[in-house]
Amino acid sequence: MTDVTSTILPEMKLLDGLSIPDKSFAYFNLTVSNNTYSREGDNEAHLAFNVYATSFSSDPDIYISKTEHVARVQEAQWHSTREGSETCIIHKDDYVMGDIFFITIHCMNECTFDLKMSYASDLELEDSERTLFRWGGHSTNILRYKVPNTTSAGLTKKFEILVAPEVDYKYMEVYLSHGKLNTRQFHQNLTIIFNFRQQIQRG
Repeated sequence: MTDVTSTILPEMKLLDGLSIPDKSFAYFNLTVSNNTYSREGDNEAHLAFNVYATSFSSDPDIYISKTEHVARVQEAQWHSTREGSETCIIHKDDYVMGDIFFITIHCMNECTFDLKMSYASDLELEDSERTLFRWGGHSTNILRYKVPNTTSAGLTKKFEILVAPEVDYKYMEVYLSHGKLNTRQFHQNLTIIFNFRQQIQRG
């Protein structure tokens, strides 16, 4: 789609108070700038695109492409079409400085939303250690945990990941995914994505 009006999406800045009618699209484009996150050799951050539904009935979907704006999920290179707010992660190996991303927001019903692109840190989560993180509002971060075959208690049969805030918060989403490192072994890499609507601070 070439004949569309597109709005520039700035890096790491929230566009709030957006709205579109039912069965409509909104188009945005983002250029990855020369910064400490994207610079070759320092590129250790993923791109996170967050669409925050700001009304009860809002259900925006996000389609992302590096070639042009698209209007169907089948044409998108990356997409997220859950109910309510959306988070779409672009892996650090899938972009370089200067890349342009074409973002389409689609709503079947009239919806209001906020939109933000941020750089998502990729951190390791250690076994049996309490770790304190401090992240800003409207931010996304990724934690990885490797499930061991065995522990001091014996063969790993189950495990627990506890997420507890230091202070009250208004909104937090946690996504969990996993992928086997070796199909013959139990140990796996777990990817945990934390998406914060409001800043989390230590008391």
